Amino acid sequence: MTTETPSQPNIGVYTDPSHNLYIADAAPSLEDVKSGATLQPGEVTIAIKSSGICGSDTHFRQHGGIGPWRITSPHILGHESAGVVVRTHPTVTTLRPGDAVAIEPHIICGICEPCLTGRYNGCKALVFRSTPPSHGLLRRYVNHPAKWCHKIGDALTFDEGALLEPLSVALTAESVCAAVQSVKFGGKVFVVGVGKDRMEFPFMRLSEREIDLQFQQRYVNMWPRAIRVLESGAVDVKRLITHEFALEDAAKAFDVASDPRNGAIKVIIRGSG
Repeated sequence: MTTETPSQPNIGVYTDPSHNLYIADAAPSLEDVKSGATLQPGEVTIAIKSSGICGSDTHFRQHGGIGPWRITSPHILGHESAGVVVRTHPTVTTLRPGDAVAIEPHIICGICEPCLTGRYNGCKALVFRSTPPSHGLLRRYVNHPAKWCHKIGDALTFDEGALLEPLSVALTAESVCAAVQSVKFGGKVFVVGVGKDRMEFPFMRLSEREIDLQFQQRYVNMWPRAIRVLESGAVDVKRLITHEFALEDAAKAFDVASDPRNGAIKVIIRGSG
C-alpha cells in the first residue's frame, strides 16, 4: 500500500449531444481533492489508474444514447475503473489512503425492497456511473461511496481491477447457466445484455418445450466472487487487453475501440492521478 499526494488538475473524458469527444475539467477540483471539501459521509476520493472502454461508452458517443438514457449535455463516460484511495470522509472506516480498489459503478438508495432483500440491482433509484444523468469514471479523480469500492490489494493489477466490471457481468450469466447443460424440455434460456425494445421470440418453441426465458439486470453481489476468480488464476482477463492509451489520448482510444477493423477487444485508458 503506497499513499500518494494528488498534484494534477482533475480532467474527464466527455461526450455531448453533437457526438464530440474531448477532455475538459472535471469535479472534484484538485483543491477539493486535497481538502476533501466535497466528500459526503461514506465517500472516498479515488485516483483512477486504469479504465476500460465498454461498448456502451462507444454507443453513447456515437449514437447519443442507449434506450431511454440520452446524452443531453456534456457527459463524462466510463464505468470500468480501478485506482487508489487518496482521501476518505471521517465516517469511513473500511478504507484508508493508499488502498487499491476496484469501483463497482453504481449507487443505490438502500431502503427499497430490492435493496433490503439483497437484490440491489433492482433498486428503482439506482444510479449507474456513465449512464445519464450520472457522470462516469473516466477522469483523474472521483468521489464514490466506500461501500462500492472493493479492495484488490497487491494480488491484482489495476487493469484487472478495471476488468472486474465486465467479468462480473459474465459470471452473473455463468452462475445461472451452469446448472443447465442444454436447452432441453423444462430448461432455461438466459439472456444477457441490452437488446432492442421489441424483439421476436420463437414463442411456440418456448411453450412446447416449457422453456423458461430469464433475464438479468446487470449483476448483484458478484464482485467479491469475481475478485476471488482473478486471484485464483482461473481466468486471465489481461489477455483481453489489446490497446492502451493515456487519459490525455482518450479520443484516439475511442476511435480504436469504435472501429472493428482495429481488432480491439478491450481498450484500456491509463489514469494519471
